[in-house]
Amino acid sequence: MKRGKFYLRRDLKGEDIVKFRLEVMEFSEKYGVETAKEAFGVSRSTVYRWRKIYKDSGYNPSAL
Repeated sequence: MKRGKFYLRRDLKGEDIVKFRLEVMEFSEKYGVETAKEAFGVSRSTVYRWRKIYKDSGYNPSAL
């Protein structure tokens, strides 16, 4: 299974993970999921899963 750069970056913790995920979602909204997938190294399904979690939480970033 191919791993994106997010999975290779072990230095991300707590708030940094949330910031990264929000950045990926904002980028994907502006440029599209396929572009975000290539730019950040995450799968399409991951982006959509994060969007659903974020929406279902009432747009609470700490849910990410």
